[in-house]
Amino acid sequence: MAALAPETSSGESSPVPRRVEVGAAGGPKPGDTMPFQSLPKGDTTISLPAETDAAPICVEKVLLVSEKLTGSEASGYSRDLAAALIRRGIRVAVLAPSASDPDRLAAMGCETMFASRCLWGRWAVFCFRAAREFARRFSPQLIHAQSAFAMALARPLAEDLGVPCVATCHQILKPGRISFPPLCTRLIAVSQVIRENLVNDIKIPKDRIRLIPIGIDVSRFKRHATREGGDTVVAAVGSLTKRKAFEYFVEAAYILADSGIEAKFLLAGEGPEERRLRRLASRLGLDRRLTFYTHPIDSAAVLAEADLVVHPSLQEGSGIGVLQALAAGVPVVAAGVGGVYDVLKDGETGYIVPAGNARAIAEKAGLLLKDGALRAKMGDAGRALVERDFTINRMAADTVDVYAEAIKEYASGR
Repeated sequence: MAALAPETSSGESSPVPRRVEVGAAGGPKPGDTMPFQSLPKGDTTISLPAETDAAPICVEKVLLVSEKLTGSEASGYSRDLAAALIRRGIRVAVLAPSASDPDRLAAMGCETMFASRCLWGRWAVFCFRAAREFARRFSPQLIHAQSAFAMALARPLAEDLGVPCVATCHQILKPGRISFPPLCTRLIAVSQVIRENLVNDIKIPKDRIRLIPIGIDVSRFKRHATREGGDTVVAAVGSLTKRKAFEYFVEAAYILADSGIEAKFLLAGEGPEERRLRRLASRLGLDRRLTFYTHPIDSAAVLAEADLVVHPSLQEGSGIGVLQALAAGVPVVAAGVGGVYDVLKDGETGYIVPAGNARAIAEKAGLLLKDGALRAKMGDAGRALVERDFTINRMAADTVDVYAEAIKEYASGR
């Protein structure tokens, strides 16, 4: 499958992007959490700052601090956000341990620094100094940690530069595992379940949290067209980790193949569970039916080949993998966990099944594999849903509003 061409940005011109690479690193830990304020389940109330007559804040320069930029769902968020901010005329710099596609970031207009072989939570002194010098040269108005764990570097950089910090949370966090310092004036939760976790478990005051669902750059995803003849392809895409639980996809593939359904299966991703999943597929006799695609993953290219997507994850913060499939016009069978309920309409754009249940996956997948018209109907409904409610432009606009809030509040000393 051919990789997509790098995206280019439009809008105001920006200086020629710079890319810096340094060696190993580790890092300071985030500070203490703010006082707790309870949030009942399902409460979507957002407390906004009081209106004033002051001039609106103009957001011009933002530094995005990320973990390793790979083919993961969270990495896709960072790339799409950077591109959308640049299109809005904002200068963007990206600081990360490494990236699988540095040239694409440069083509978008990002200034970049990659600190290779960094271990989050144990930033080496010389690596932090290089990151600090990069940040000082760029001189952002605000630093945006692209995950809770990226706060390990974002926090000391924000303290050094005297600027506010915003963090996006993509996954459920365990109490005591991480905390957020007062200078992190806003947290972005990508789903309602993440927001509830931040307030009820991590003890973050709810007035510091903004709910901004993931946005998808729909233009990257070619609308799926039902092919005449040829094999039907069932795909699963994501990092090969225990949390993603792709063993249930492999077992569902066996059940479907054993029932006589003619289909090919594609598992696209890389990670520590690859060897175990390959052994499972071989033991079930799927060597000729199941293909592992472990090259740097371009989710749009993979989804263009799929007729159906299975998402068996046991824990899901945002459901971005589901949204990407829907953007490509492909129906999804997903385990009912976390953010999946926010993005997948059961019986309309796919099916939600019990988590950890390969037979339930196979049952719903079988219905769709036997009915091309139903697949097409659900695929069209899924793309329409993304185009209406989950666009990258909406996400970027809401994120810039959060930046302006954070900058204004930090400047006022509140």
